[in-house]
Amino acid sequence: MSKDLYSFNDLQSGVEYDNSPALFNTSFIAEDKKDIDYIDFNVCNENIVVEGLDFWDNVDISHENQIKAQFLRKSLAVIVKRHPEIKGSLKGRGLTQGIACGISGLAKKIAEVAKENGLLIGNYGENHEVIMIMPPDSIDIYGLEKGLEILSDSISNPKIQLMIRQYNSAQRQNIAAF
Repeated sequence: MSKDLYSFNDLQSGVEYDNSPALFNTSFIAEDKKDIDYIDFNVCNENIVVEGLDFWDNVDISHENQIKAQFLRKSLAVIVKRHPEIKGSLKGRGLTQGIACGISGLAKKIAEVAKENGLLIGNYGENHEVIMIMPPDSIDIYGLEKGLEILSDSISNPKIQLMIRQYNSAQRQNIAAF
């Protein structure tokens, strides 16, 4: 069975689900394809790359990205409100945003569950506590909605909820011992 894979990390996506380049930086051009491990050259041919570069000449992109960034911020705020158990706070700006979880290692586990559900996201921070969202600039609102839905579902996953309960139980025991 084939599963769609969405990416909220433009360095991981290479090519978006609609086969348009998600990220193409000319400094990474190399004659030997093995030097570039995040662009799928089987899909990303020369014509697509040229069209992808023309995408950036569009002056409306900045305005479109502002709209997408506002949508992303509001949606992440809803996720934080819907899932107070993650002790989340919003971080970032533009299309590079995230949720800092108040539980060490939680973002890493959420990223693993999200990947199982078809979403690539990053986790950052010294203690893997930040869920990082970095979608490609060419993503549309539908792609954002779908990815955010998968993220929220991943937080609700029983594995994640168990980890949170275990953390909270350990915290209560530490307070009681103090």
